Amino acid sequence: MITQLSISLLCAIKKFARNRQGVTAIEYAVIAVAVSTAVLAVFNTDGLSTALESAMDKVTANIEAAKEGNSETSTGQEGTGTQNGG
Repeated sequence: MITQLSISLLCAIKKFARNRQGVTAIEYAVIAVAVSTAVLAVFNTDGLSTALESAMDKVTANIEAAKEGNSETSTGQEGTGTQNGG
């Protein structure tokens, strides 16, 4: 009886060791953890957020300057066009 049980247990362990069905899912889980750790490490640093904020401030300032420049240009053109002779 004990011999039968030990043989049965040994066969079950060998079958479990040969089973590769869940290996791919585990590999993908490990890769997902590694990628998420890398993303968190990059985006949680102060240097990146400071650089992004600085870049967005520059873009906003340039857009505002362009808006102000366009409104002044159109106002200036209306008053000083070729209608005044020159």
